[in-house]
Amino acid sequence: MKIDEKTKIILLNIDKKFKFLKANLKDNVLVILPLKKILSYFDQKEKIILKKFLKLKPKNKLTYLGDVRKKYKFIILKNETYYRDGKRIKLYARYLPTHVYRAFNLMRKAIKKEIGKEIVLESGYRSLGYQLLILIQELIKDNFNLKKTLKKIALPGYSEHNDYFKTAIDVITKNGIPLNEKETKIFIKTDEYNWLIKNAEKFGFYQSFSINNKHYIFEPWHWRYLGNGNN
Repeated sequence: MKIDEKTKIILLNIDKKFKFLKANLKDNVLVILPLKKILSYFDQKEKIILKKFLKLKPKNKLTYLGDVRKKYKFIILKNETYYRDGKRIKLYARYLPTHVYRAFNLMRKAIKKEIGKEIVLESGYRSLGYQLLILIQELIKDNFNLKKTLKKIALPGYSEHNDYFKTAIDVITKNGIPLNEKETKIFIKTDEYNWLIKNAEKFGFYQSFSINNKHYIFEPWHWRYLGNGNN
């Protein structure tokens, strides 16, 4: 996909609106809004560009997961915080399908009980439209290098975060090891990560993108709910 200078300007405007909506819509509801509603916040030129990205297909044969549906039921997690460089940071509200939330909550309680550490949900379910906006945000950070971005972010409709029934979660430590490939080496040395490696499957969570995976960067914070846990 060719990204010329005019397209770059439009993408920057889209990202500005995304940040505004994220900051101003109550409880970060944008993350579970259907595509049609999300597109309504953008003008015609912006919609044209957004729809071009929606037409992109992954190189690997992946299942298209579709968009959020009215029948889907979510639990909202809000007012949660973590610490970064000694500063307390509040997270935007996040959403998990009810069945995934139950498993995550049990796992979170277990890790605190067993090793006295906490994990925080940084990202849960994302609608197709929200995934699209995150893709564009990362594309801008990568200086519009789409190939680089697609090593980190899945196309809309193909992300494990888009899967209501088998939703992926991204976790960070309470002390603030973030989702940053530059700090992966730090994350994998934490007690929290070592506990997850040994115990996450008991709660139905499995690591999708191991260090040897061929599709995306190594993501030790990314765990997909597949069920069949013992709890």
